[in-house]
Amino acid sequence: MLKTDAINLCLRYIGEAPLPEGTTLESLDPQHEANIISQIIDETAAKISLQGWWFNTETWEFQPDSTTGKIQLSDNILYLKSDTGNYLLRGTTLYNADDKTYNFTSPVAATVVWNLKFEELPTSFAFYTAYTAAQESQMLFSSDSTINTDLAKRISEAFIRLQREHLRYSSHNLIEGQRIISRTSNPVGVI
Repeated sequence: MLKTDAINLCLRYIGEAPLPEGTTLESLDPQHEANIISQIIDETAAKISLQGWWFNTETWEFQPDSTTGKIQLSDNILYLKSDTGNYLLRGTTLYNADDKTYNFTSPVAATVVWNLKFEELPTSFAFYTAYTAAQESQMLFSSDSTINTDLAKRISEAFIRLQREHLRYSSHNLIEGQRIISRTSNPVGVI
Protein backbone atom coordinates (compact mmCIF):
# COMPACT_ATOMS: atom_id res chain seq x y z
CA MET A 1 0.00 0.00 0.00
CA LEU A 2 1.31 3.44 -0.91
CA LYS A 3 1.09 6.25 1.60
CA THR A 4 -1.09 8.25 -0.82
CA ASP A 5 -3.55 5.32 -0.81
CA ALA A 6 -3.69 5.50 2.99
CA ILE A 7 -4.14 9.28 2.87
CA ASN A 8 -6.98 8.90 0.35
CA LEU A 9 -8.62 6.27 2.57
CA CYS A 10 -8.52 8.73 5.47
CA LEU A 11 -9.79 11.59 3.29
CA ARG A 12 -12.74 9.45 2.25
CA TYR A 13 -13.71 8.90 5.90
CA ILE A 14 -13.73 12.63 6.62
CA GLY A 15 -15.84 13.37 3.55
CA GLU A 16 -13.11 14.90 1.41
CA ALA A 17 -12.21 14.11 -2.18
CA PRO A 18 -9.10 11.98 -2.76
CA LEU A 19 -5.90 13.57 -3.94
CA PRO A 20 -5.80 13.84 -7.74
CA GLU A 21 -3.29 11.49 -9.34
CA GLY A 22 0.16 13.05 -9.52
CA THR A 23 -0.47 15.46 -6.63
CA THR A 24 2.37 15.62 -4.11
CA LEU A 25 2.01 16.63 -0.49
CA GLU A 26 4.69 19.28 -1.00
CA SER A 27 2.51 21.02 -3.60
CA LEU A 28 -0.35 21.39 -1.10
CA ASP A 29 -0.84 24.01 1.58
CA PRO A 30 0.82 22.77 4.82
CA GLN A 31 -2.59 23.06 6.54
CA HIS A 32 -4.34 20.94 3.91
CA GLU A 33 -6.11 17.92 5.37
CA ALA A 34 -3.85 15.56 3.40
CA ASN A 35 -0.71 16.95 5.06
CA ILE A 36 -2.24 16.71 8.51
CA ILE A 37 -3.40 13.14 7.78
CA SER A 38 0.09 12.25 6.53
CA GLN A 39 1.47 13.28 9.93
CA ILE A 40 -1.24 11.27 11.70
CA ILE A 41 -0.35 8.21 9.62
CA ASP A 42 3.36 8.58 10.48
CA GLU A 43 2.60 8.96 14.20
CA THR A 44 0.18 6.02 14.16
CA ALA A 45 2.62 3.75 12.32
CA ALA A 46 5.43 4.60 14.77
CA LYS A 47 3.17 4.04 17.78
CA ILE A 48 2.02 0.63 16.54
CA SER A 49 5.52 -0.33 15.32
CA LEU A 50 6.92 0.28 18.80
CA GLN A 51 5.35 -3.01 19.94
CA GLY A 52 7.86 -4.89 17.76
CA TRP A 53 6.62 -7.09 14.94
CA TRP A 54 8.14 -9.83 12.80
CA PHE A 55 9.09 -7.36 10.09
CA ASN A 56 10.70 -4.59 12.15
CA THR A 57 12.53 -6.41 14.95
CA GLU A 58 16.10 -7.60 14.43
CA THR A 59 19.26 -8.36 16.35
CA TRP A 60 22.17 -6.14 15.38
CA GLU A 61 25.76 -5.73 16.42
CA PHE A 62 26.85 -2.10 16.59
CA GLN A 63 30.52 -1.20 16.19
CA PRO A 64 32.04 1.79 18.00
CA ASP A 65 33.73 4.46 15.91
CA SER A 66 37.48 3.76 15.85
CA THR A 67 38.44 7.36 16.71
CA THR A 68 35.71 8.57 19.08
CA GLY A 69 34.57 5.29 20.63
CA LYS A 70 30.95 6.37 20.18
CA ILE A 71 28.23 4.30 18.56
CA GLN A 72 26.06 6.40 16.25
CA LEU A 73 22.67 4.94 15.47
CA SER A 74 20.11 5.48 12.76
CA ASP A 75 17.32 7.94 13.54
CA ASN A 76 14.64 5.36 12.68
CA ILE A 77 15.31 3.16 15.72
CA LEU A 78 12.27 3.15 18.00
CA TYR A 79 13.55 0.79 20.67
CA LEU A 80 16.82 -0.90 21.57
CA LYS A 81 17.42 -3.60 24.19
CA SER A 82 20.59 -5.51 24.96
CA ASP A 83 21.04 -8.54 27.20
CA THR A 84 24.68 -7.64 27.85
CA GLY A 85 24.26 -4.24 29.48
CA ASN A 86 22.06 -1.28 30.27
CA TYR A 87 22.23 0.72 27.05
CA LEU A 88 19.99 3.65 26.19
CA LEU A 89 19.17 5.61 23.07
CA ARG A 90 20.16 9.23 23.54
CA GLY A 91 19.20 10.94 20.31
CA THR A 92 21.16 8.95 17.76
CA THR A 93 24.01 8.01 20.11
CA LEU A 94 24.16 4.89 22.26
CA TYR A 95 24.70 5.52 25.97
CA ASN A 96 26.07 3.01 28.48
CA ALA A 97 23.99 3.64 31.61
CA ASP A 98 26.00 1.15 33.69
CA ASP A 99 29.33 2.95 33.10
CA LYS A 100 27.74 6.38 32.50
CA THR A 101 29.57 6.93 29.24
CA TYR A 102 29.12 7.28 25.49
CA ASN A 103 32.47 5.58 24.83
CA PHE A 104 32.65 1.92 23.89
CA THR A 105 35.64 -0.35 23.40
CA SER A 106 33.80 -3.36 22.00
CA PRO A 107 30.76 -4.02 19.81
CA VAL A 108 27.27 -4.03 21.36
CA ALA A 109 24.70 -6.64 20.35
CA ALA A 110 21.09 -5.53 20.75
CA THR A 111 17.55 -6.21 19.63
CA VAL A 112 16.29 -3.27 17.63
CA VAL A 113 12.76 -2.21 16.67
CA TRP A 114 12.80 -0.12 13.49
CA ASN A 115 10.43 2.61 12.37
CA LEU A 116 10.05 1.77 8.67
CA LYS A 117 8.78 4.00 5.87
CA PHE A 118 5.10 3.47 5.15
CA GLU A 119 5.79 1.91 1.74
CA GLU A 120 8.07 -0.69 3.40
CA LEU A 121 5.33 -1.96 5.73
CA PRO A 122 3.57 -5.28 5.08
CA THR A 123 0.09 -4.87 3.63
CA SER A 124 -1.70 -6.14 6.74
CA PHE A 125 0.17 -3.64 8.93
CA ALA A 126 -0.39 -0.81 6.44
CA PHE A 127 -4.16 -1.42 6.41
CA TYR A 128 -4.33 -1.60 10.20
CA THR A 129 -2.35 1.66 10.41
CA ALA A 130 -4.48 3.34 7.73
CA TYR A 131 -7.79 2.44 9.40
CA THR A 132 -6.48 3.49 12.82
CA ALA A 133 -5.27 6.81 11.36
CA ALA A 134 -8.62 7.21 9.57
CA GLN A 135 -10.42 6.88 12.90
CA GLU A 136 -8.17 9.47 14.49
CA SER A 137 -8.57 11.79 11.49
CA GLN A 138 -12.33 11.33 11.50
CA MET A 139 -12.48 12.20 15.19
CA LEU A 140 -10.35 15.29 14.53
CA PHE A 141 -12.19 16.60 11.47
CA SER A 142 -15.82 15.44 11.67
CA SER A 143 -16.45 13.19 14.69
CA ASP A 144 -19.36 11.23 13.23
CA SER A 145 -20.36 8.35 15.56
CA THR A 146 -21.72 6.21 12.70
CA ILE A 147 -18.44 6.45 10.79
CA ASN A 148 -16.51 5.84 14.02
CA THR A 149 -18.47 2.61 14.58
CA ASP A 150 -17.71 1.46 11.02
CA LEU A 151 -14.03 2.26 11.46
CA ALA A 152 -13.89 0.44 14.80
CA LYS A 153 -15.16 -2.70 13.05
CA ARG A 154 -12.63 -2.32 10.22
CA ILE A 155 -9.80 -1.72 12.70
CA SER A 156 -10.76 -4.87 14.61
CA GLU A 157 -10.81 -6.95 11.41
CA ALA A 158 -7.50 -5.49 10.24
CA PHE A 159 -5.92 -6.19 13.65
CA ILE A 160 -7.02 -9.83 13.49
CA ARG A 161 -5.43 -10.19 10.02
CA LEU A 162 -2.26 -8.52 11.31
CA GLN A 163 -2.07 -10.80 14.36
CA ARG A 164 -2.54 -13.89 12.18
CA GLU A 165 0.28 -12.82 9.91
CA HIS A 166 2.49 -12.04 12.91
CA LEU A 167 1.87 -15.53 14.28
CA ARG A 168 2.68 -17.11 10.91
CA TYR A 169 6.07 -15.41 10.82
CA SER A 170 6.91 -15.75 14.51
CA SER A 171 8.26 -18.95 15.96
CA HIS A 172 5.98 -19.79 18.85
CA ASN A 173 6.21 -23.07 20.71
CA LEU A 174 3.42 -24.06 23.08
CA ILE A 175 5.46 -26.82 24.74
CA GLU A 176 8.71 -25.01 25.53
CA GLY A 177 9.09 -21.52 26.94
CA GLN A 178 5.78 -21.22 28.77
CA ARG A 179 6.21 -21.48 32.53
CA ILE A 180 2.93 -23.33 33.17
CA ILE A 181 3.30 -25.72 30.26
CA SER A 182 7.03 -26.23 30.90
CA ARG A 183 6.17 -27.98 34.13
CA THR A 184 5.37 -31.10 32.08
CA SER A 185 8.98 -31.30 30.97
CA ASN A 186 10.36 -29.58 34.08
CA PRO A 187 8.06 -30.60 36.97
CA VAL A 188 9.84 -28.60 39.65
CA GLY A 189 9.26 -25.36 37.76
CA VAL A 190 12.90 -24.30 37.56
CA ILE A 191 13.42 -22.28 34.43
